[in-house]
Amino acid sequence: MANIREIDSVIRKERVKEFFRLSLFISLMFFTVGIASGQSPGGRYVLYKGGNSIQQKETFLFLDADSVQIIEEGSEKLFNYKGNSFKSIFDGRRADCVELPKTVCTSITELYRMEEIEIKKQLDKVEEEKGFRPVPPIRHMVLKINLVLKRKNECVLYEVDWI
Repeated sequence: MANIREIDSVIRKERVKEFFRLSLFISLMFFTVGIASGQSPGGRYVLYKGGNSIQQKETFLFLDADSVQIIEEGSEKLFNYKGNSFKSIFDGRRADCVELPKTVCTSITELYRMEEIEIKKQLDKVEEEKGFRPVPPIRHMVLKINLVLKRKNECVLYEVDWI
């Protein structure tokens, strides 16, 4: 009877050790993925490990406020529009609709096209300078998006991440 208890105790200890090893491994995976995500502070990103930091191209996405679903989660706002989601970085501020245009998009299709052109341009540049072509990013990170929600003659500007 004592042998069975000792064996049971040893098995439990091994299971606890295995649980902690697995937890540590998963934590390290999340940490590594977070570091390797390619996004740098200050509106910059990196295409490959050890690569140069590239400034995000700034664009304004003008949408009708009534066509966007807004979900508030604590201090964050999520904007859903035609299957695409954007997360607010800063609270919205009133803006003059006339003074905003730099690079302007009025649809998600234009935004995808602009992103594709910018990625191709940067990948071509790396290939020309370094002699290899990095894998294109899987996340939307090359554009700095300012979401402008229009309602009548009023505009509210949000800096957002495209998620």
